[in-house]
Formats: sequence, structure tokens, C-alpha cells
Amino acid sequence: MGPLGLILIVAIAGLGIYLYRRAPRQRVRKQVRALLLACRGDQELVERLIFAELQRADVSYDEAARRALARLIRDRR
Repeated sequence: MGPLGLILIVAIAGLGIYLYRRAPRQRVRKQVRALLLACRGDQELVERLIFAELQRADVSYDEAARRALARLIRDRR
């Protein structure tokens, strides 16, 4: 394996690490996007709901968005 092969392996490994680190952020966006859809596009309401969940319990932003969506759906019933 020459230097070109080594460079190719390092580039592929770097791309893999980048994509692996990027994946959790996509999950956060999915939770927030679902909450935004449930709030009919009201960004301020989404922020207030997430902030309230963050204050209520020491959870991550992703978990706060998930809990806010569950609470919103439960309260609307």
C-alpha cells in the first residue's frame, strides 16, 4: 500500500468520524421539528415548552423536546 492508499484510508476514517458525531444532532432536530409541527409553526411556543421542560428536570435538549411534545399531546386531549 503506497502513500495514496494511506491518504485514502485517513480521509475515509475522517469522514466516518465526522458523520458519526453529526448523527445525534439530527435526532435533536427531528424532535424539535416534530414539536414545531405540533405547535403549528409557532417557534416561540416551541422554545417556551422546551425551556419549561429543561427547568422541570435536568435533561438534555433532545429529551426536553421529546417530553414537551408528549406533554403537549397529552394536554390537548
